[in-house]
Amino acid sequence: MNMSKTLAVASREYWAAVRSKSFLIGLILMPVWMGGGLLAAKLGEHNKDTSTYQIAIIDRTPGEALYPAIAAAVAHHNRYEIADSNGKPTGPVFVV
Repeated sequence: MNMSKTLAVASREYWAAVRSKSFLIGLILMPVWMGGGLLAAKLGEHNKDTSTYQIAIIDRTPGEALYPAIAAAVAHHNRYEIADSNGKPTGPVFVV
């Protein structure tokens, strides 16, 4: 008995939500928003930042232990990760 009452209430609430203006507007706008997001991502992938950034490092570890690791990572990035196979820049250059 209780289950049929629960289903009746759930059905009534569902149909009330589906018939509301906000549900219909959301139903129409959701694909537009998703398409706009995909379009923005597609347009944004062509705008690569190829600037040169100067970075200052203050290494307060004993014996300045972190600076060599950071400098090596930056050198690796600048040597191998800022250009594609054709030599076209795809990322920023960092100067420590």
